[in-house]
Amino acid sequence: MKFETYSYTNTGGCIPNEDASAYCSDDFRCLWVLCDGLGGHADGEQASNSAVDTMLEKFSSGSLQEHQDLSPIIEQVNQIVRSLCGPLTTIVTAYYKNGAISIANVGDSRLYFFRNHKLVSVTTDHSVAFADYYMQKIKYGDIRFHPDRSSLMKALGIKEPIGVQCYPSFQVFPGDAFLLCSDGFWEYVFEPEMEIDLIKSESPEIWVDHMLKRAAARIPSDNDNMTVLAVFAQ
Repeated sequence: MKFETYSYTNTGGCIPNEDASAYCSDDFRCLWVLCDGLGGHADGEQASNSAVDTMLEKFSSGSLQEHQDLSPIIEQVNQIVRSLCGPLTTIVTAYYKNGAISIANVGDSRLYFFRNHKLVSVTTDHSVAFADYYMQKIKYGDIRFHPDRSSLMKALGIKEPIGVQCYPSFQVFPGDAFLLCSDGFWEYVFEPEMEIDLIKSESPEIWVDHMLKRAAARIPSDNDNMTVLAVFAQ
């Protein structure tokens, strides 16, 4: 299996940029990871960069070969972030090995998975807004407009163990696509639009470009950082 990957980041109205993303692969394994340092917390950029760097170190050292379950690795990443004494970050990551992909997240950075240009699954947010949706107080689409949409119930650096959200591994096939993104992106691009733009796109870069044009019309001048990482399986 081969993958084509494209990433985009924008500081928006927040400086420095507290989002960080990365992609790394070898002959039979691939790792994608995206972290979003929490605004309002000291050195959020340091936390997100530290989390990404640690995930890549685990990948390069071969530690991930032993763990199709990403939880033990992310718990170790959490220890590194906690050692910074204050900074917090979200994380969403996908690990491909032996034809299957494993996904995990902490916080409200998301992974959307598409097959046949249709959205099949999306990760769970660990936020007050998502909790209200889960308890059927609001509809799913209302998460974007919830007054506490940025209030997280989980993030790397808060406590140990963190309680990583892991999802069952599944097979990936040519034509599948997935999207890792921070809340600064998904708050302004709706799921049906992601599908429409995916149909029109021959590459992940074109897909992201279509979606960014939609977001540009909605994003306020003081918008949060935005990072997106798009992947096509070939």
